[in-house]
Amino acid sequence: MKKFEFLKLSKVAICFSTILLIFGISSMFKNTQNFKMENTEGKTISLPLNLGIEFTGGSVFHVSLGEETSTTELRDLLSEALTRTPQIQKSDNLYVIRTEFISNPDQIYLLLESKYKNFDKDVDVSSERIGPLFSEELAKRAYLATFIGMLVILFYISIRFSFIFAQGALVALIHDILFVLSYFAIFKVEIGLPFVAAILTILGYSINDTIVVFDRVRENMNKMRNEKFSKIAETSLWQTLSRTINTTTTTLLAILAIQIFGGATLRPFTTALIVGFIAGTYSSIFIATPFINWRKK
Repeated sequence: MKKFEFLKLSKVAICFSTILLIFGISSMFKNTQNFKMENTEGKTISLPLNLGIEFTGGSVFHVSLGEETSTTELRDLLSEALTRTPQIQKSDNLYVIRTEFISNPDQIYLLLESKYKNFDKDVDVSSERIGPLFSEELAKRAYLATFIGMLVILFYISIRFSFIFAQGALVALIHDILFVLSYFAIFKVEIGLPFVAAILTILGYSINDTIVVFDRVRENMNKMRNEKFSKIAETSLWQTLSRTINTTTTTLLAILAIQIFGGATLRPFTTALIVGFIAGTYSSIFIATPFINWRKK
């Protein structure tokens, strides 16, 4: 069986990534017409992504219904009075409902009273508002955490390998983040705080996969001193391919189980992980290593 060449296929892969990312970024610009929030000065600003109330501000209700119900049933009921799908978490008989800011909560209470006969709004509910100032602070911390994470990774790769290898890893990481953001922009999936945790997890997974390939490249550079770097890179990719496929497959199986059985609350988090892990495996082979080969030339 004749082996195909990864480095030749990388040109097609890069074209595919470019088209997809352009489509994703275009979706972000298109989304600015649909998603808006108030800043600290009370002005409405447009958003490129469907941000959850942790970032845009909103209302939080702590409700005890007096009877058992599923979060799906409760979510479908409340969606009738809301413009965005609420986030609902259940702990024993207490339901935590997160929605966009509601100036008149009575519309929520009336829906609950019509469905649940034991519900008493004066006894079974408490509410609070998450303001835009708090939300903006969370967004800044999320950006800072991602930036510092990438900076530390760049520094680590530069010391362990070389600055050229660090550049390849950084390009792959940026690709992975944009890949996930594009998916969320195209399908308008809501982004909350768990998304930030997913992005940092994706960064760690992607760089781990990339380092495995880089380590084999460095090892083969000592063994194949008379070969061109492209030949060394190609050999290294084939040597690590089975490990990459096995690791990614087993990891995705575990995440898919959470995606299927974990409920709607965890779904945006697991979706980001699935898309990010696939992008991370793809970028280690078709983005990071070909980039280093191009820089070596």
